[in-house]
Amino acid sequence: MKIKSVWKKLPVAYKLFLLVVLFLALVEIFSLLFLWHYESKVLLRKEEKNLALALDNHYQRLYTHLEHLRREVGFLASLEVMDDIVAKDIDKRIATLLEHKAHDLGEQIILLVTDLNETAIIAPQRLLGMPLDAFFKYYLVFHTPVFASFDPKKQLGNLVLLYPLQNLQHLKTDTPSQKLWLEPPQPMTNFKVYQPSNALIATKTFHEILPEWKLHLSYDKTAALHTLKDIETVQLYTYLTAVILLSLMIWFFSKRLTSPLLELLKSSQQALEAKSMFLSTISHELRTPLGSILNLTQHLTLSLDADGETRKMLNGIETSAQHLLSMINNILQLSKLEAKRMRVQITNVSLPDTIEEICEIMEPLIDEKGLFFEKNIELVQDHLISDPNLLKQVMINLLSNAVKFTDTGHIHLTLRQYGKYYRFTVQDTGIGIPKTLQEQLFTPFFRANQEHGREGTGLGLSLSQKVAKLLGGKIIIHSEGDGMGTEATFIFKSL
Repeated sequence: MKIKSVWKKLPVAYKLFLLVVLFLALVEIFSLLFLWHYESKVLLRKEEKNLALALDNHYQRLYTHLEHLRREVGFLASLEVMDDIVAKDIDKRIATLLEHKAHDLGEQIILLVTDLNETAIIAPQRLLGMPLDAFFKYYLVFHTPVFASFDPKKQLGNLVLLYPLQNLQHLKTDTPSQKLWLEPPQPMTNFKVYQPSNALIATKTFHEILPEWKLHLSYDKTAALHTLKDIETVQLYTYLTAVILLSLMIWFFSKRLTSPLLELLKSSQQALEAKSMFLSTISHELRTPLGSILNLTQHLTLSLDADGETRKMLNGIETSAQHLLSMINNILQLSKLEAKRMRVQITNVSLPDTIEEICEIMEPLIDEKGLFFEKNIELVQDHLISDPNLLKQVMINLLSNAVKFTDTGHIHLTLRQYGKYYRFTVQDTGIGIPKTLQEQLFTPFFRANQEHGREGTGLGLSLSQKVAKLLGGKIIIHSEGDGMGTEATFIFKSL
């Protein structure tokens, strides 16, 4: 309720500004959702292709490096000096040669020679006598047979290159957000495999040198979507800039364009207040002499022994004065409603008693016209909180309209309760209302039945509708057309 009241008090320019900001915010939200749910998939697919290409490059480099080591072993094994491994006097010379070559290759590579039983016979001192299979746990082993130079078919032993598996756990990439690692065919206790999370992963399997080993390349999704985040940031700043510029524009135009309108509104409000003050004053001034006219006319009617013609004239004066007083009261009440000075006097109201009061007031007029009158009351709660005078005013107006516009037939009054709402309905068999005129029934001073010569100012229904809304309800009028009667319903609730 507070938000609604604040919204109603806001100037039109500010309402427009808030609506435009809300619209831009919705556009921004939907744009970001589109980017996140659609563009992110496109970017990730593109990054997956790029990742596969990068993996191919890494695979080729690693394969080339290991292939170079294997060829290096083959080259060393083909040297004629290698067939002298059986000559004990040159073992030290060959060991020195292998040690220097291993040092040149780097990466903690070890070169050694095994005999036909695959036992290290030329190697660093700590490795002498060790079987070849002892190195498989920690090294990638490249070995090439060594044949005698005097007999190419006679194998003297093997030249072995030991490449530390540890080197394969620290593969480097050019992009910090990418990780490159190898995964052996079987789990190895001394070889840890990297386990990425929230990343794109490309995989390629070795078929040579490292059979069944898999080379993986991962790319963190956050980094992969960095471009998308940049776009979102640009959009956000664009939105904020647009809001600031729009605020300045609306502020400028509101000052330029709405100032005259505000002045006009202010002068109109002053004119309405002056009109209401005038109506209140003139109504008060007119009601005093009219009251005197009514009192004097009634006194003359009761005190004079007048003939029939004189009494008829006095009754006419009284009727006209009553009609004029009623019209002045309606105009005064209408001005109070328009100026929002009408106050609701809330109290406990008994609905059965209220219905009895309005029936007592209207039954003489109903009997005078010889109409059949029926009432039906079905209530769960007899009492409610409302303004009894305003409540009776609306009910009396609807019932008096039914009596006024019904010459023969019946009038049916019902009051029923539906949950927290009450429905007061008056049905008559009167002259009815054309359907084309029913939308204008609540317009002040509109008379739908003036062609039938009925008296009235056209203020009754307009006033009743305004009072009904003041009581938290409304009036609904329905008729099938001329001569088809009318059904008037007043829906209200406890305040």
